[in-house]
Formats: sequence, structure tokens, C-alpha cells
Amino acid sequence: MPSRNPPYVYEELIPWVRTVYFDSLTDSISRSLTYLHTTINWALTASTAAIGIIFAQQLINKSSGIIILILVAILITHFFSRSCKTYINVMRYSGIQKHIEHFIIKDQSRFEYERILKIIYELDVLWYCPIKPRTIIYKVSVEFGYLYVYLIIYTTIIYALSVTNTGNWAHILVIFGTIFCIFEIYVNLFRSPYLRTVRVDDLIENQR
Repeated sequence: MPSRNPPYVYEELIPWVRTVYFDSLTDSISRSLTYLHTTINWALTASTAAIGIIFAQQLINKSSGIIILILVAILITHFFSRSCKTYINVMRYSGIQKHIEHFIIKDQSRFEYERILKIIYELDVLWYCPIKPRTIIYKVSVEFGYLYVYLIIYTTIIYALSVTNTGNWAHILVIFGTIFCIFEIYVNLFRSPYLRTVRVDDLIENQR
């Protein structure tokens, strides 16, 4: 199939892709990684501080302790959604960079160049997600530690429910809090532009 781009477009865009745009990707990756680490640190700090205060102030056997734990679970869920989005950006920009490196080092054909432009357009303009949602959830929850934070919080909640005579309202509150956490992930992650269109890129998916 003949190229839809005239020769002068090819000649002018190649230097831009290899220099200006390539260098901007490094900055985007760096900023995304910084934000990702900050979000994870905030999540760990908030959960550790809340559980520490509950036990230090002996709130574990009081209704206020359960309320604090539920609020912390909701807060951690918000951080979890933000971490997933930021991880997508890290993979997006680093993946584009890998494709450009392949173009520069191995294959500088017109076909490969147009494929690079298509990847840039889909990932950086149309905002397609290049990795599977289950990969994102696994990476952020298991490898970044959110799963273990949830286990600690909900183990503490179960223990608090067992030693507190609060009646059924506490159990109902925990159920509603958990439903709200699931709703937060569904709305702020799965229904967000980050996962609205998923086009799995094998190179990006396999470099995770």
C-alpha cells in the first residue's frame, strides 16, 4: 500500500521523532515514575498511620476505630486507582520509546517509520491503553504492594468487629464501604479514558 505521507513529511518528521519527541518521552517517564512512587508512599503512610493510631489510642474495640479503617480503605482505593493510571502512562511512554529505539537501531524502513507514527498517534493522541487490564491490576496490587495493604486493613477490620459490640450497623457499614471501594475502581479506572480503548501492544505487554 503506498504511503499517504508525501516525502517531505517523512524527511521532516524523522528528525523530530528521533530527537525532540524521543527526549520528551524520557521526561514523561521520569515524571510518571515520580508520581507513581509518591502515590504508593502516601498509601503506605496513610494505612500505617491509621492502624498505628487505632492501636495506640485503643480504638480497636470502639466503633470509631472501625469507621477510621473503612475510611482508610476508601482512601487506599483512590490511591490504587491513581497508581494504575500512572503505571499505564509509564508503560505507554516507555513502550513508545522502545519502538523508536527499534526503528533507530534495527529497521529504518518507510514501513517501520509509518508504523511508529501510528503507534504514537494511538497511544499518545488517542490515549489507547497498550497493556491488558489484568496485567495492570496484577502489577499494581501484587508487585506494588496494594494487595497486602488491603489484607492488613481488612484483617484489622475483622478483628475489630470480633472484639467490638457495635451491632449489625458496623457490619453493614463495612459492606457499604467495600462496595464503595469497588465502585471507585470501576468508575475512576475502568470507565476512565485510560482504559476506554485497549489495544494490546506485544512489545509493551512483554516488557512489564
